Amino acid sequence: MPMRKKIQKVLECQRMYYRLIRMINELCTIFKYPLFLYLIYLVHYYALSGYTLIQMLFGKKLSAPSRNMNLIFIYTTIIEAAEFYILVSIAHMANTLHEHTFYVLRYPYPDLDLLERSNDWFALQLTWQNKNVHIFGIFIVSRQLVFLVFTSIVLHIIYMVQSDYNILRI
Repeated sequence: MPMRKKIQKVLECQRMYYRLIRMINELCTIFKYPLFLYLIYLVHYYALSGYTLIQMLFGKKLSAPSRNMNLIFIYTTIIEAAEFYILVSIAHMANTLHEHTFYVLRYPYPDLDLLERSNDWFALQLTWQNKNVHIFGIFIVSRQLVFLVFTSIVLHIIYMVQSDYNILRI
């Protein structure tokens, strides 16, 4: 491939990556309140469905319509867990793309000084950019957040079961 085409291709990749960074920043600023409310919703909804599941398994027998509604409620929770996993996977993929970009930028271009300076400048600008999807700059949407959310859900389920142990068959 001629050098002129390589330069154009690298510059086009840099422009595309700038667009990705801009899109991540816009996502974080525009959707910070909905993402935060979504996390609160997930914790409370999952805690309630987990408590319902424990009540169905170990509690007193429920009537058939109530049992069917509870099963639908639990299936809906499983679908929303899959949606949350997809959100975290997309955020993780954007972070991985950032790491791979740094790896590609370390590759030397001995033929062209312009291309090497452009890559150095691009790498310098990338170090100051947000590379994660975050909520209020506090919660980074990653696999650690999934662990945090699900441990708080389990904690809420334990609190609910302890406060209402009269309905359990134990």
